[in-house]
Amino acid sequence: MKIEAEAFLPTEYGNFRIRVMVDEKGFEHSILSVGLENSNRIPLIRIHSECLTGDAFTSLKCDCGPQLKASMQRIQEEGCG
Repeated sequence: MKIEAEAFLPTEYGNFRIRVMVDEKGFEHSILSVGLENSNRIPLIRIHSECLTGDAFTSLKCDCGPQLKASMQRIQEEGCG
């Protein structure tokens, strides 16, 4: 995988670094991280499946959006993830 783009991402939960990685088949994967650069700690990790209706439109038919938000908040609280 290679880094295609990287930026600072301020969110309601805190500041993240966002990286867009491209795999060998050309698929893009977004990675949000915080506190990994100078940490010896084991980071918290969440692998999130893309869910447009739950994430962007806050659909009540799934809990994808709330799961993503909770993980972003928890990672910020831990300071490493």
